[in-house]
Amino acid sequence: MTKGVNLLICFLRYSCSVVLLAALLACLLLSTGYSAGEQGTSPEERQVGELISHYFKSWSKPDMQAYESCFHPQASIYFIDPSGKPHYSPLNKFIAGEKKSHRSPTEPPIEKPTQSSVEVQGRIAHATVRWELIKGRTSVTGTDYFTFLKTDPGWRILTLVYESDKK
Repeated sequence: MTKGVNLLICFLRYSCSVVLLAALLACLLLSTGYSAGEQGTSPEERQVGELISHYFKSWSKPDMQAYESCFHPQASIYFIDPSGKPHYSPLNKFIAGEKKSHRSPTEPPIEKPTQSSVEVQGRIAHATVRWELIKGRTSVTGTDYFTFLKTDPGWRILTLVYESDKK
């Protein structure tokens, strides 16, 4: 009888462990946004993500020709200043300013994405990207808001609105 009771206790402990493990796994999957049947990132979302990565890497190298190739020729760029006022810059003026910002520093600035979300609807995509800009010993954070257009050569930035975080 004792042997049967011990066997039953072992079985119940094992069963409870399996149920607990399954419950923990289900909670983990739900907290990460995974759901049954979800296919993951679409090819278009991956392509936009690759362009975002190329955008930040080419700026930090700096490879301004590669950086400029991320933009649609008719792209519009807006900077939102700390007071909330937007400042428009046509693409050529924006690129010239970015080239200038890389000429003088003794330590090249590095900008890297820290968090991003991408949404694709047909030929249009939107992304919100949190970033950190490191200049020597100082660091600034902010957000880029992108609108992308799918063109024959691939996805290109159509609008960029960016702002630094208030200190």
